[in-house]
Amino acid sequence: MFGSVGEWFHKHLAGLDMADDAIGYDKAIITPKPYFPLSYVHLRFDSVRGRYEVHWAVEYGDDASETREPKMMQLNVTVPPNCAADVVLPRYLWGSSWPAGIVLTEGEGAEHKPLAVTDAGILAIGSGAYSFRIASRAL
Repeated sequence: MFGSVGEWFHKHLAGLDMADDAIGYDKAIITPKPYFPLSYVHLRFDSVRGRYEVHWAVEYGDDASETREPKMMQLNVTVPPNCAADVVLPRYLWGSSWPAGIVLTEGEGAEHKPLAVTDAGILAIGSGAYSFRIASRAL
């Protein structure tokens, strides 16, 4: 019984799942799914390939509704060596398609690398640690 609860936390709150074409978590799908009133989730998962980490934190607007959507999301992802992941960004943060000309970056200082985002809001990343700050387009 508790295995299914743990799986729900992994897949539905943190959003970590093995890709359909993966062998032993060499490729993951990361789809963070903030739920009001939770303001953050931190997951560490030790796969046979190494440790995956997903940490998201959100800031909600001042709307008194209990169904409010986040106005900002901070997402930190760690992918183990020799592995890859597709990060699916929450659609309500960016609208129907990713704004043309916007490029996310990862790293610090002079090591910033541009990351291509598809129109579906999917980032293809390799091994390493990534940090993204995504503001809602509604602001």
